[in-house]
Amino acid sequence: MFTRAMSGSKLCWKGRWLGVAFTLGIVGTLRAAPAPVGHVIQISVDGLSALLFQPELARAPELYPNFSRLRREGASTFNARCDYFQSVTVPNHVSMITGRPVLQPAGQPPTVHHGCTFNTLLPGWTIHNQGNPALGYIASVFDVVHDDGRTTALYAGKGKLAILGTSYDAENGAVDEVGPDNGRNKVDTMLVTEGDSGSLLDDLVGRLSNAPPNYTFLHLLEPDSAGHAYGWGSDEWFQSLAVVDGYLGRLLNAITASATLSNNTVIILTADHGGSPDWGHGLPYEPLDYTIPFLVWGPGWPAGSDPYDLLINRGDPGGSYVDYNAIPQPLHNGDAPNLALTLLGLPAIPGSFMLPQIGSPPPRLGIRWRGADLEVAWSGALTNAVLEGRRSLDPNAVWEVLSGEFHDVGPERVFWIVGAATNTGPRFFRLQGTSTPQSKR
Repeated sequence: MFTRAMSGSKLCWKGRWLGVAFTLGIVGTLRAAPAPVGHVIQISVDGLSALLFQPELARAPELYPNFSRLRREGASTFNARCDYFQSVTVPNHVSMITGRPVLQPAGQPPTVHHGCTFNTLLPGWTIHNQGNPALGYIASVFDVVHDDGRTTALYAGKGKLAILGTSYDAENGAVDEVGPDNGRNKVDTMLVTEGDSGSLLDDLVGRLSNAPPNYTFLHLLEPDSAGHAYGWGSDEWFQSLAVVDGYLGRLLNAITASATLSNNTVIILTADHGGSPDWGHGLPYEPLDYTIPFLVWGPGWPAGSDPYDLLINRGDPGGSYVDYNAIPQPLHNGDAPNLALTLLGLPAIPGSFMLPQIGSPPPRLGIRWRGADLEVAWSGALTNAVLEGRRSLDPNAVWEVLSGEFHDVGPERVFWIVGAATNTGPRFFRLQGTSTPQSKR
């Protein structure tokens, strides 16, 4: 497979055509997934606007010591995205357990989205009977963990989020067809309150010290409540984040104090949506609404890193409002459940759309002219790299190992083709057999 460098696989530079070819999987060593852990806690901080919180966290990190710790010791970005179509609570939380967008992306099959557009809960409603009719049963992260024989828990601070659990209880959950039959109830522990995250933390911290679930979904409502009551960005809103920070401190203390959990637990923290001082959070095309954080803390996630550098098929979108057909995709809150499963060493949710892949992009070759001479350069950190070249992209053209004018120039390894402007040497290049050093925590 060839990928384009610069503006294309052929580059017109100073009137001369040349090219770069990469063979993915051979060019560079992709960052392997970390060793599986025993426990993942996926946290949704309701209404956490990244664009409002990031500058405040930078200004006064001492007011939010545990958010600061997650960033300092793990991977974080404040430029992830909620669902492209809706920036409200229930639809985004359904995405956060199913790995599906709310509505059908343009040009995509009608079986991609979950279709849960409601933001309330009525008796008898489930994700399955109120969602995409083309799907029937809509599998979740709870299905995969439970059917593998591991334990799950759901903690939510809004009553309407009970649907995340009741859709997968003994009545509504699917038959377990994976290995031994573990039953239809996919959620082993479920506690849903209305406006009381404190009691959720009391129960969860106690459970972590005795019988910690392998997968926990924790919803914290305080920023959304403060945003609706006082406005996003108000003093009260920032105070609510200090409350959430205290909850995070309790979790981190419970993890580090436990021989079972310490160095065996990953936290994934994101949000269902952001919010604005002026209009709330119902405008999914507004940056204040769609821009959310995405933090990953735990073994295998380098300190102070950016998840966009660690996920091969995700790319920072800048300030753009991009749909589900963009390549690469930005990080979405709907990436969290399949990332959690990867970290637990489990397969993806059946039928899910958002599939983040841990890895590093292949190295790029730099090509530049020095008068009549051609330079091909790459990172000197790539040891055992072999540069090959050929004249055309004809599938039958032979790749030849290039030898001769290699030089180390600063951090780069450089190959020179003297007089390339007038000779008939190679114009397409690739690296083979490279090894990329990996960062470790």
